[in-house]
Amino acid sequence: MIAGVSWVWWLGFHAVVAALLLADSFIPGHRSATRHTQAFAWLGTGIMVLAAAAFAGWIAVSQGHQPALEFVAGYTVEASLSIDNLFIFMVLFQGFQISRQRQHKALLWGVWGAVVLRALFISTGVALLRRFDWIAWIFGLFLLYAAWRLVRGGSVHAAIPSGFAVSSPPAARSCP
Repeated sequence: MIAGVSWVWWLGFHAVVAALLLADSFIPGHRSATRHTQAFAWLGTGIMVLAAAAFAGWIAVSQGHQPALEFVAGYTVEASLSIDNLFIFMVLFQGFQISRQRQHKALLWGVWGAVVLRALFISTGVALLRRFDWIAWIFGLFLLYAAWRLVRGGSVHAAIPSGFAVSSPPAARSCP
C-alpha cells in the first residue's frame, strides 16, 4: 500500500496513463503542419472534464462522497496549476526553437520523461527528507536560485542556459 491505496490501484492508474499517452501518439494531424481549431481544443477539454466527472461519480458510488470530493478538489487544483505549464512550453519551444511540426513529439517525450523522472525524484527526495531534515533548506535554496535566474533574465531565452540553445534553419523556427 502507498498512501492508503493498494498496489493494484497504482498499477492500474499508471497503465491507464501509459495507454492514454500511447493513444495520443497515434492521433492524426500531429505529424503534419495541421493546426487544430479552438473548437477542437474545447472539445478535447470537455471530454477530459466529462471523464473526470464520471470517475468522480464512480468514486462516490464505490467509496463515498468524501473521497469523491477529494478527487474533485485535487483535479481542480491540478487543472488550474497546469496553466503554468503553458508558459513553460512557450519558454522551451522558443528557447530551443522547436518547429510547430515537432512540438507534439517534443511534448510526448517530455510527458514520458516527466512521469519517469518525477517518480525517481519524488522517491529520492522523500527518502532524503526522511533521513536528513536539513536537506529541505538546500531544496529551497535551489528553487530560489532558479526563480532568481528566470526573473533576472527578463526574457524567455534567459531561462535556457546558453550552451543548450539549438540553431536551426530559419524555416524551422516557427514558434507558437
